[in-house]
Amino acid sequence: MSTHSVQPENPDRAPFFVALVLYTFALLPVIRADRDYIDDLGRALNGYMSWSGDGRPLANLVMEVLNLGTPLTDLSPLPQLLCAGLLAYLASSIARRFDIRGVVLPALICTPLLISPFYLENLSYKFDALTMTLAVFLAVQTVLNTRENMKAGVLGGLGLLAALCLYQPALNAFLTFALVELVVMQRQDQRVALIARTVCVRVLQLIAALCLYKLIAARTVKGGYSSEHGQIAPLGDLSEVAWHNLFAFWDYILQALKSTMGGILLSYIAIAVVIATVLSIRYAVRNWNTSSLRQRVLLVAIALCLPPLFAVSPWGPMLALMRPTLMPRTMIGFGALAAAAGLIVCVALPAGRRSDGWRIAIAALPAFALLVFAQVYGNTLKLQKEYEDFMSRQISEDLVASAPADGFRQYTLVGNAGRPPVVQHNLKKYPLLALLVPIHLTENWGWAGVQLKHYGVSVPPIPASEGLEEIAGACKTMPIVRRVGYSIYSTGATAVVVFRSTSCESRTATDHIRS
Repeated sequence: MSTHSVQPENPDRAPFFVALVLYTFALLPVIRADRDYIDDLGRALNGYMSWSGDGRPLANLVMEVLNLGTPLTDLSPLPQLLCAGLLAYLASSIARRFDIRGVVLPALICTPLLISPFYLENLSYKFDALTMTLAVFLAVQTVLNTRENMKAGVLGGLGLLAALCLYQPALNAFLTFALVELVVMQRQDQRVALIARTVCVRVLQLIAALCLYKLIAARTVKGGYSSEHGQIAPLGDLSEVAWHNLFAFWDYILQALKSTMGGILLSYIAIAVVIATVLSIRYAVRNWNTSSLRQRVLLVAIALCLPPLFAVSPWGPMLALMRPTLMPRTMIGFGALAAAAGLIVCVALPAGRRSDGWRIAIAALPAFALLVFAQVYGNTLKLQKEYEDFMSRQISEDLVASAPADGFRQYTLVGNAGRPPVVQHNLKKYPLLALLVPIHLTENWGWAGVQLKHYGVSVPPIPASEGLEEIAGACKTMPIVRRVGYSIYSTGATAVVVFRSTSCESRTATDHIRS
């Protein structure tokens, strides 16, 4: 069946509902954990938006509309459930676009888009999950639109621009699925001229969206963090920076995925890239004699460039950044690549009922591994939340009960709250959890003060790096409070909370500077 055939007005809804049930089930542990995840701590208290300063002006608009105005309030789990709905619809759309038949198979193939071990962090943000997922939805939909006219091309470019204005790393999902489109068209023996035209359209859409977004970012990006991590390398250093970033991103992935689940995903992707290359070479051989010189150059270029393009596509323009953000939430392209691998493997199999069974079995293996990890992640998130919430409540009460007559004027944290025993056990099997499950009560991290503010601590915190004299003086005294997880020392006006991960008695100002 041609991928450019007219789609029915009322497509089968069964794949959508199967995907919706599967993705909602995968999200239940995250929803049940109900943790205010990093930035959520501040937004839940004050209801601010501030995404425009990060170059995401449409995120402000979407969340303001969803919240019926400002200030924002915590609407969870509504945003996460809407994410499941968006990606379930996307799964059914991908199935129609690439002629993936069946009720269960589309949901299984597209599972990595929602349950990528890295995208789970995006979905953990109560206030950001919907805008990030909407960005992915728009980026992939640009590829799924196959109408060949100027209007469709312009709308696709605007969709990409909207995705950038919602969450920039989502653009990499477009790059990866554009490669899948190319491979599928070759598998279906589409005309070389049609493939060349499609490639030109995708390149033009990408360039137009990036150029327009650069103008928007210049007017919206504010603040040291966004400016620092959004700085593009000078032209003379661009190739060196890009190579360095490419190896840094993939090293980050390989180090994070040291588990059975990671091995399955990486093997799956490697096999798909080999299959895509073989399909491309076969297509070039079949069409060589009937192609013009320009078309032959294109055929050779595609066959040679596919493997490196698949290696680059998950990171896209981020490779040009001087200091890219190496965090799970920016690894959207990896989940898209894993989903693309499933599509390529399934498309490569010959038609027939036996092949349909093999397709389901092949797609089910990584989907099951991701579902298992999603359950472990959600449970780990919940345990860490309960542990830190209990400790925050104790600290809040202890700061009041042990304060001098005129009260403490400030406090500082030394070390971090650590992790409960079951979380430590889970981290041994899945090292990636150390990146996905942050410790909010950590010295020198601004969110620690916001976490304690949720539990009634009203005095201001000072970073440990600025309170070296207070820490050194307090550690020469006996603690005024001693708990299993921490001790509190006092210098009169300043409370020094020392977590069990650090020994106060051996922590001098010099030691602190060195650490």
